[in-house]
Amino acid sequence: MRFFLEKIIVFESFLKDRPFKITAYFDKQFMPIRKEELSNDQMYHVYNKGLCDIFRGNNDCRKFILNIKKYSKKFGIRIISYALMSNHFHFLLMQEIDDSTKNFMTKLQQSHAMYFNMKYCRKGPLFISRFKAKAVTTEEYYVEIRRYIANNPLEKILQVATRENSLINSSVVESRT
Repeated sequence: MRFFLEKIIVFESFLKDRPFKITAYFDKQFMPIRKEELSNDQMYHVYNKGLCDIFRGNNDCRKFILNIKKYSKKFGIRIISYALMSNHFHFLLMQEIDDSTKNFMTKLQQSHAMYFNMKYCRKGPLFISRFKAKAVTTEEYYVEIRRYIANNPLEKILQVATRENSLINSSVVESRT
């Protein structure tokens, strides 16, 4: 499929000391175009964020995980690790076939958006933008991103638990006085 690109000036400043212009290229659906190609046999940290909570319960997560398994096999993606948060997700993956990451992520996000919109009676896009992908080029970054993906959900759980405990404790203190 061929897209027609449009050059759109996103922001322009006419300040005397620092004039500048931000330009972006968009396809006909007004989603930013990925300029760099993703290489085969290269590990990537892939992530995206929703416009709202994209996982509202365990069934949403289960459906997403089933689609991860289904589409990773179909498109030749090796998933090394992943984390699902209420409003975003992270993958550490390796692309094995040309354009497989792009095809995998497009199908995965599209199917989840259709499922989510139908289930929760909503319309429109579910994700803020197209997925982001950062190449894992050093062993230090590999260790860092593995740790980050593993700890991201745990940190969120601890933050929520701490916030709930502080609310409970403060309400207990208030009710005693």
